[in-house]
Amino acid sequence: MKRTITETLDAAVRNIFPGEAVLPPVFLEKPRNKDHGDYATNIAMTLASQLKKNPREIAAMIIDQLGKDGAVFKNVGIAGPGFINMSLSDEYWRNMLIDINKRGKAYGQGALGRGETVNIEFVSANPTGPLHVGHGRGAAVGDALARVMAAAGYSVTREYYVNDAGSQIRNLGISVNYRIREAKDPGLVKEVEFPESGYHGEYIKEVAAKLIADSGNGPLISEIMGLSHEDCLDPGHELTSKTGDLAQSLLLGRISDTLKDFGGINFDIWSSEQGLHAEGKVGDTIEEFRNKGLIYDKDGASWFRSSDFGDEKDRVVVKDDGTLTYLAADIAYHKEKLEKKYDHIIDVWGADHHGYIPRVRGAIEAMGFDPEKFKVLLVQMVSLTREGKPVVMSKRSGNFVTLKEVVDEVGSDAARYFFLMRRYDSHFEFDLDLAKKATSDNPVFYVQYMHARICSIIRNAAEEGIEPPAPEDVALELLREKEELEIIKILVSFPEIVEGSASAMEPHRIAFFLQDLAIAFHSYYNKTRVLVDDLRLSKARLYLVCAAKIIVSNALGLLGVKAPEKM
Repeated sequence: MKRTITETLDAAVRNIFPGEAVLPPVFLEKPRNKDHGDYATNIAMTLASQLKKNPREIAAMIIDQLGKDGAVFKNVGIAGPGFINMSLSDEYWRNMLIDINKRGKAYGQGALGRGETVNIEFVSANPTGPLHVGHGRGAAVGDALARVMAAAGYSVTREYYVNDAGSQIRNLGISVNYRIREAKDPGLVKEVEFPESGYHGEYIKEVAAKLIADSGNGPLISEIMGLSHEDCLDPGHELTSKTGDLAQSLLLGRISDTLKDFGGINFDIWSSEQGLHAEGKVGDTIEEFRNKGLIYDKDGASWFRSSDFGDEKDRVVVKDDGTLTYLAADIAYHKEKLEKKYDHIIDVWGADHHGYIPRVRGAIEAMGFDPEKFKVLLVQMVSLTREGKPVVMSKRSGNFVTLKEVVDEVGSDAARYFFLMRRYDSHFEFDLDLAKKATSDNPVFYVQYMHARICSIIRNAAEEGIEPPAPEDVALELLREKEELEIIKILVSFPEIVEGSASAMEPHRIAFFLQDLAIAFHSYYNKTRVLVDDLRLSKARLYLVCAAKIIVSNALGLLGVKAPEKM
């Protein structure tokens, strides 16, 4: 819709001032006060200095040109120093329903991205335990953003970066070793404390039991049981690494299963930090930086000159004991992504990683790539409440509530919608009781019930022998109610919402849109009968309802939430 109006304005100005001005971009906005029209533009004021004319004089000339198109504009007027307020004709709005019903599932899809490639890396939780609710919010945001950007015409790749190297995997190994020994012979560890750096929670015992079952008490278990306590709990022991690798592979599989159950989240690429090290890519990247003078040695460590690229200080990439830091691997990881020549790289991180952005961005610039290609979405923390009280921990995980527990309790749809109904960069209090309510107080129920109501209307119409009409068989002029035109205007704005959501990387805009539509539709439903004695009016209203069904289903699909036909 906006594009049509913009093109109309552009043509009007060119007709009035052919060759006299360099036409600036036409910007449209919706007036806060609906009485001022559907759209407003300041194009007359932006042209005033070029044409050396009074803005209101220019506006009057443009309005005169626009007024000739009665099929599009109902009213066009001047406001203030030269704003042009435009109200589109009711006929024009109503005719947009034809486009919605014709395009169906494709309505809302656009060409903003022009096929540009986008890599979105999200979740990327360490494979040392189950996903917690914070990971769930990041998963919902990343997946919804991928869906929105794909709908806006981008070619999207979803990626999960597995931190499967380093001390956390060794600590996982000694944790599982301890639990295996405990399960096989409780007396063996009776006088041995659980490792201070180990991972607590019932899930470690589950992993140990799974490895015991899978091995059938084979060589791995025999070797673990035969080691001394010191060797078994030694992070540097070969067996610790082996157990850690097996455990992380098992846990990563469970993470993948959890994400699939959470709205069907899948990844196109699973990247391995361990793989980067094994292939020599981390070492090669560090050597490349050293050759370019981007790394210097001090106090036995090697430092990246990140302060030369906007970071607050330089960062260590090789420690004084010769081990590589996480930053070293992250630089190599982003180098690999950049070499694949994505047009845009988007990382979805937890808000506690905000200080990490300048160093990664600096490394990208140091490698000679455009740092503007790299964007980071920082997802804020989630707190859970039940009966008005905070839910602080889970026995299974040891120190947090898992995403699986939340999904099992409230369902995938409610969990995803709740994570997406607020800005991702704002703290969010997840009310578990509210998420389970089957009332209009529950935002996801309120929206899904709108779709179910629409489906009920369509079924009732079919029972009365009224099928959704073809465009040539519907009297759209009968849609005269104020509420009907309000709903149409909301429906028609959907492509703009999708485009804006993709451009700003803000998937919550889709949830905001759905709430506005649900308020308008439920109000209309409670006031107006769709199926009435007048068959022509019933068909017209049914045509409107069918268009609403398309938009609700499409919008929910972008959030990864189902559109139920019955509730």
